[in-house]
Amino acid sequence: MDIEEINFDHDDKNLFFVNDLQIKADAIRHSILPKLEIITNNTISLINNRLDAMLIFK
Repeated sequence: MDIEEINFDHDDKNLFFVNDLQIKADAIRHSILPKLEIITNNTISLINNRLDAMLIFK
């Protein structure tokens, strides 16, 4: 999945309203965390690229 394909919808939002903690944790682990991992990795990559570019021109 590319970062452009990621979206958080009402189903993701509603996971936080589930009362059963184990079901909530499992659902968040399988639905939201993979998306957050992609966003985080992409952000880290962008920051690294920016820092590399800054060091080259220093």
